[in-house]
Amino acid sequence: MSSESFDNIRFFKKGHIELHFPALRKNDSRLSKKQAAELTRVANSRESLENNFIKIVPLYRRIFSDGKNIVQTMLPTSPYAYGGVMVTAIGESLLSNEGNERSDDIIETKMIFNLDQEVKREYYKQILACIQIEEDINLPQRDAGSNVVAYENNMASISNEKYRLPRTISLPHAHIIKGGDWFDEEKLPQHPYGFKLERQFLQNYDLFTRFKNSWFDLLQQGASGESLKIPQLQIRNESPYGYTIDCNMDRSQSIDEQAQYLSQILTSHHEAYSIFSQEEINQSDEIRQLRRQEFAKEKGISLHKGRPLKEKLILQPSYRIYIYYDQSKLKISISPIFFACVGALEAMDVAVDRSIDHEQHFTDSDLQMFFEKFTVRLKETLEQSSQYEG
Repeated sequence: MSSESFDNIRFFKKGHIELHFPALRKNDSRLSKKQAAELTRVANSRESLENNFIKIVPLYRRIFSDGKNIVQTMLPTSPYAYGGVMVTAIGESLLSNEGNERSDDIIETKMIFNLDQEVKREYYKQILACIQIEEDINLPQRDAGSNVVAYENNMASISNEKYRLPRTISLPHAHIIKGGDWFDEEKLPQHPYGFKLERQFLQNYDLFTRFKNSWFDLLQQGASGESLKIPQLQIRNESPYGYTIDCNMDRSQSIDEQAQYLSQILTSHHEAYSIFSQEEINQSDEIRQLRRQEFAKEKGISLHKGRPLKEKLILQPSYRIYIYYDQSKLKISISPIFFACVGALEAMDVAVDRSIDHEQHFTDSDLQMFFEKFTVRLKETLEQSSQYEG
């Protein structure tokens, strides 16, 4: 196996991001699964989502002509880094106005892949625009050249009483953050039981190769109905563990071209991942059942039917997505989630520690000026893109 088979890029320093954040929140890790599930349920009620995502003034918002979809860039509901932003897609389930909706209705969990092609493309266009602008502008005295990453917990479910999952909002959403000097490298995050085992599992080169061959077969067959360039894949040898997709696209190419390819390749990947993960789980269950039968026969005993593996694992398809530029080359890293309920940021060995007692690196005026400049650049980038498109 050559060194070219591995991707060793590290996005950020490992450790805690210490944010001066004035809102005091109860530490979710101390909540029971039932308490965490109830908080998530309330957060995903129609009333809560409308208040936090629709009845706000975002940095940028595109409302589609059918009135059933919105894609917007906004300040995050909870920050994960100074100067970070959030891109959200809002679909018909929240925007419908049939007159029989209740404020406590729970909005169905959606992935971006459940939405129309045009909505997906706009979603990735705004993400790419945010990445590029975060790379180009800085907060005062902030080191230029720090890595910028867009990440998303692409999970089939939000937190519930069975699992305290890293996805807590049912709307498709991605965070875009930039590295900085507020990392405490002496304080590494604590991961739940099973995460170390999952990491070892994600470095299984045979499993990675089987998935790659399975996906590429579908791409060559045109299973998604679209002709796509076959990307290069590498297994990740650094957190977040998983694999990296080299899109063979440069930052200098039009943002529309990049967004279109991202939408197509990630949709194709999602379809292939969904099929492959289900097949692997079913095959593992069959092997386990045969072994149990052989053991029972050999010992002359009777065994009850074992609990299926799919009932022990997190609902599939679930994985973490990272979008970024590596020396101007557009790349995507995928970190599958099977049984460790660890979010996209924590999977990088990074945790956010919010406290009003932490050092305030930037004044409110600093942050306001940064986001004003960011908003101007974002509108210019996306409006210029729309004119080119037309």
